Amino acid sequence: MLFNFRSTFACCLLLPGISAPCLAQIVIDPEANESSAQQATTLETGILQNLVGYKDDVLGALVIKITAGEDSVSEVIEISIPVNPELVDRVSVVSESGTALKFLEPMKISLDHAGSKVGIILTLSGNSRIRFKIKMVDLPDE
Repeated sequence: MLFNFRSTFACCLLLPGISAPCLAQIVIDPEANESSAQQATTLETGILQNLVGYKDDVLGALVIKITAGEDSVSEVIEISIPVNPELVDRVSVVSESGTALKFLEPMKISLDHAGSKVGIILTLSGNSRIRFKIKMVDLPDE
């Protein structure tokens, strides 16, 4: 499933210790590339795996929870990334080689402005181990 849309949604769904939801407008774009993000700043995690407690060595992104999906064939992965939410306008998840990954459901993103964290929930098919990176783009202010 490929998606590229702009959506305003209630966030703060994922990160614990958040007292009130906030609203954010964010682009979820698994096919983001350099030409679509000219003059933008990109933050990219190191390699992550769908393994609880796995932490990347670049930004400190942490896989905090993995649960079986409702269909018992998929798994839901929750990731916390310690970056300033103000620097995240576009998010994509790619394989180790940089190819956009497909998910069973659109990824969910939460922005914790008080704790300076971004949370991401991914729903993957199957229970096999995968290696992936998360790219976050800060677009220039208009």
